[in-house]
Amino acid sequence: MQKSFNLTIRNLTYRLRKFKDILDEELKNEILRLQPVIVKMVTKEQLYKLGIEGRGIPIASYRPYRPRTVQRKRKKHQPSRRVTLKDTGKWYRTFVVEYDETGFYVTSHDEITKYLIKKYGKTIMRLTNDNLKVLLKEYIRPSLKAKMKAYIEHG
Repeated sequence: MQKSFNLTIRNLTYRLRKFKDILDEELKNEILRLQPVIVKMVTKEQLYKLGIEGRGIPIASYRPYRPRTVQRKRKKHQPSRRVTLKDTGKWYRTFVVEYDETGFYVTSHDEITKYLIKKYGKTIMRLTNDNLKVLLKEYIRPSLKAKMKAYIEHG
């Protein structure tokens, strides 16, 4: 009986080590799979709904719209009291998630991106800490937990 138990523990340890070896790749796959969720968090929740950048700071507090922009926004029935960085929505639709050895980030290869980052700062496309916590708790952790469980049970 003791021998059988030790083999089971050894097997479990082996499988956990093997899962650890593929964890970085699994995490990358999860992040890329969740691109629509991440982009929605940045565009719809942070920028459009709240008018905040990745540090949680209202963009209008340091770079408000000019009076002419406010008039144009009102004419289009768009929010004008907060900076949303949305005019037609075209720029929002170009957002993508990229992943490298340092982690993941939201970016856009649209020409206007460089201008907007220069004007409003590089954190305009970053997830807030609150949204990062939601992403980890509600999406990534459950998925990786299920994958780890399946990997341990089935090798």
